[in-house]
Amino acid sequence: MGLKKKEKGLAKSRAFFDKRRYKKSMTKFMSLFKQKERVEMGLQILLYTAFYTICFSILEKGAHIHYHTIEIWPDSHIPFLPIFIVPYFMWFGYIFAAVFWLLFYTKSTRECQICISSLVIGMTVFLLISAVYPNKLVLRPHIFGTDIFSKMVVFLYETDTPTNVFPSIHVFNTAVVCSSVIKSAQKKRAKALNLLLSAAIVLSTVFLKQHSILDVAAGLLMAAGLRRGMEKVFGREEEKEEGIFSPDGSFGILEMRQK
Repeated sequence: MGLKKKEKGLAKSRAFFDKRRYKKSMTKFMSLFKQKERVEMGLQILLYTAFYTICFSILEKGAHIHYHTIEIWPDSHIPFLPIFIVPYFMWFGYIFAAVFWLLFYTKSTRECQICISSLVIGMTVFLLISAVYPNKLVLRPHIFGTDIFSKMVVFLYETDTPTNVFPSIHVFNTAVVCSSVIKSAQKKRAKALNLLLSAAIVLSTVFLKQHSILDVAAGLLMAAGLRRGMEKVFGREEEKEEGIFSPDGSFGILEMRQK
């Protein structure tokens, strides 16, 4: 009798945990629909990235174009530091990871909207500037070093032309994403690391002679202007929401009240 009761108890426990597991799975599944706005934003940025890449490739292949040289006198006094190729290449992973985190792990849907809208508008403005005002740099040095960093810079120079550089998309995207991460991150350490990496990426553009100070200044100003504009467009909100994926691995449920 005692054994049968024990078996029944185990069966009930399994059924209870199976129900909890099923309920948790359904909650995850349904919450995707409740936060479909974020999923849509993710798809939109992917589609726009494809569009941007195609347009930029066409602009880069323009033949017999008169390019305007972008340069200011301090550019020639900035040292060439190959080691900054590391944060320069880290930009690609940083932008992807930060945007993914903003879309699916953070509380503010408004902050996602500000970030994505700023990126799309700014990158479109860059394409238009490149089309009507083709520009180039003449700052790149001859590289004689044989160390790993110098070789990485040589690879960069061979794959990335010094044309259509104003404003710097490296700087613009970094500034936009950095501001959104700082607004959304809860831990001071995460904010500090984000700021340090962003600063290193911005500095890398001039230390590698990939951009002029003018490109950097224009990228920062465009990021700040669009951020301010998008904040007004999307208004304020009282946030009571979670990202699709909460820290414990479960799916969050969106609850947001617009003011």
